[in-house]
Amino acid sequence: VYITTEHVVKNMQLQIINQQGAMVYRTSMSEKLTEIDTQNLLPGVYVVKLISEKGFVVKKLVIE
Repeated sequence: VYITTEHVVKNMQLQIINQQGAMVYRTSMSEKLTEIDTQNLLPGVYVVKLISEKGFVVKKLVIE
């Protein structure tokens, strides 16, 4: 899975959260395109949260 952003902000964090609310993945983003290894994620619906000094964005991720 690839995550793209229009702008990279200093100290931008990417989190993936499962349906139980547990964070199952976290990384820093330093490029506009970041590859996420989802092989260890069980099938289901996840929340992807991008957090920066300017705020955050939340998107849905479905793993089949």
